[in-house]
Amino acid sequence: PRVWSAGTMEKLIQRKRTKMESKVDTAINVGIVGGSCSAYGGRDCQGNDINTGNPLDARYGNQLRYRLDMFQEKIMNETSIGWPKIQIDNFAQGATNSITSALMIDRLGVSDVLIWEYGINDQFVMKSQSGLLFSSPQEQARKLDFWLARIFVHYAQQGLPTPPILLVYLWEMGANDSLKGKRLGKIP
Repeated sequence: PRVWSAGTMEKLIQRKRTKMESKVDTAINVGIVGGSCSAYGGRDCQGNDINTGNPLDARYGNQLRYRLDMFQEKIMNETSIGWPKIQIDNFAQGATNSITSALMIDRLGVSDVLIWEYGINDQFVMKSQSGLLFSSPQEQARKLDFWLARIFVHYAQQGLPTPPILLVYLWEMGANDSLKGKRLGKIP
């Protein structure tokens, strides 16, 4: 497994700042791939920080955009450091998993940072009459390994280094508890 080295994001930001000085495109492109949590608005999201009545505000990508804008505004107000624009490209598609994403990787384009959010969908194998059947941890790891291998090849074919990849596991953030007893059937 690869782990971000110390200063990975700082190096990326510094490269973009250098380009800012030379008036070159400086946006940090963040690509999101994931299932419905990233693609669609969440249900029952009253009380979230950006609840505007728009159901898309609960989408992971919109939440990320909102938080990054707040962070960027704070940086600009508290320091004189130039901060590159952050562009979020949401490639998420509901009801998909790492395998589907890996097979469609050529549609991804190029990002400076990739966010993977398939922790929930990679747990499922299929729906049966008794509920959902779940993947073993080994099967989930194979799905992620396949996706990572395709990402490495995708960037290598373009002569680019693989960008930092952030794995987001929303399931561990309480989604499992909120879904118990709802439409999914028995959750382990």
